[in-house]
Formats: sequence, C-alpha cells, structure tokens
Amino acid sequence: MSTLQGKKIAVLTSQEGVEKAELESPIAAIREAGGTAVHVAPKLEPVQSMVGDTDKDATFDPDATVSDVDAADFDALVIPGGTVNADDGWRENFVIDDLQAGYYLIQTKVGETKYKQEVWVY
Repeated sequence: MSTLQGKKIAVLTSQEGVEKAELESPIAAIREAGGTAVHVAPKLEPVQSMVGDTDKDATFDPDATVSDVDAADFDALVIPGGTVNADDGWRENFVIDDLQAGYYLIQTKVGETKYKQEVWVY
C-alpha cells in the first residue's frame, strides 16, 4: 500500500545550486509512494542542478513558481540540499509566512546521517 497516496508535496528549490541527487531522489520517492511531487522555484525557468556543490549538471523545469502556489494546498514541504540551494528559499514568503499553526515532523539526511525533529508552530 502506498504511504503517500493522495498527498501533494512541494519540492522547493532556488534557480541554481540544488544538488542533483537531492532533487531527483525525493521526487522519485514521493511518486513511488503514490504522492504528487510539485517542483516549486522562484521562476518558471530551468533550475540548474549541481554535483558536488560546484559542478553544474542537468537542468530541471519547475512545475510552478513560489508566487503561484499556496502553502495550504500542500501536505508537506521538501527542501533538497545543496550548499547554495536553500538560502533563497528560506527568504521566500512561501516558507516563512504561510506556515500554518500545527504539528510538523521535520526530517533531513546529511550524508548517511538522518535527523528528525518534531516542531509545533503556534
């Protein structure tokens, strides 16, 4: 049974700097689990991925822009890694101002180490 069936998950990136594997892998995992992954970026222009944080690799077309989506339409948010990727995203209204009050489970993986944190937003 798919664990994400019927869930819509935003995958938020900047226009450049996302680590290729850290964008491709979560999107594939969301889809394999039955969820809908929506790649969100500041512009509807190709997103430049990196390998090793410095070497340009493939580009990916986002599905929507930050200004075109509403955080309330999503069940979860994924911010893929990359040394320069997340900086722009955290400044965006989508991440900071539209986070609804409630319980959130934040999970990330750095290398082979997994981190999990429970957060209440009031």
